[in-house]
Amino acid sequence: MYVSSVNVYTGWPDEPLDDESPLFDCPPDADATFGADLGYAGQYGALKAGCENAVVQAVGQERAVVLRPGVILGPNEYVGRLTWWLTRAARGGQLLAPGPAERP
Repeated sequence: MYVSSVNVYTGWPDEPLDDESPLFDCPPDADATFGADLGYAGQYGALKAGCENAVVQAVGQERAVVLRPGVILGPNEYVGRLTWWLTRAARGGQLLAPGPAERP
C-alpha cells in the first residue's frame, strides 16, 4: 500500500476529480528536474505520480494499492493550515464546517 496524494491529478485543485481524472505522466525514476520543459519542475504532484509508478513497477499492478487522500495534517505540518484552524476554533463562536450543526 502506498499513500500518495490528490496532487497527482493534473486538474487539482481547479477541477472536480474522480478515479478517471488525468494524472501527471511521470516516470518512476524522475528527479526534481522532471517537467521543467512543461513548467512544473519539482512539482510535488508530478513527483508523487512518479512514486506511484515506481510502486506499481516494483510490485505489479495487481498487488499495488495506491491511496490518494487530500490534505493530511499532523505535528510536523509546516504550511500553517492546522495551527490556523486550531487557533480559529479556540476563539469560539460559529465556525463553518461540514456536517450537521448539532454534531459535536
